[in-house]
Amino acid sequence: MRIFERVEARNDLAKAMVTFAALRQRAGDISAARQLLEEACGIFEALGTRDEPTRVKTALVALDHGSSIPLLTDV
Repeated sequence: MRIFERVEARNDLAKAMVTFAALRQRAGDISAARQLLEEACGIFEALGTRDEPTRVKTALVALDHGSSIPLLTDV
């Protein structure tokens, strides 16, 4: 994620954040997972991407219901 930040690859950074959020959720760190998803959603919205903000919001709902966060590649 640091490399994506350094080279300002914001779309790839946000995708990596979603993946990392799923890993944090599996490790039991729901707070970190939520923060990562919210940040990723903000990046996707700022970039104007069409589908990813909705997918991340779906992941937040899954997190709220105790379901596994779907990876962007799973959709």
